[in-house]
Amino acid sequence: MSFTERDFPTKEKLVAAVAAGEEVKVVSIGAFQAPENGCCIVQGPSDPPHTWAANVFLASGRVTRVT
Repeated sequence: MSFTERDFPTKEKLVAAVAAGEEVKVVSIGAFQAPENGCCIVQGPSDPPHTWAANVFLASGRVTRVT
């Protein structure tokens, strides 16, 4: 399970932060770690209930695109 370091309440807030050029990194919990480069699925907010999920693309550990 992966989340962003900052606890975004909505996917739209995550998209806006990435579009604004803010540094957003991914934190993984459990056996499967997010890659440094590539893509993974994150969900939020970090405390249940998780109300959104997003596919993020990573470069050098930073989120570069959200779909």
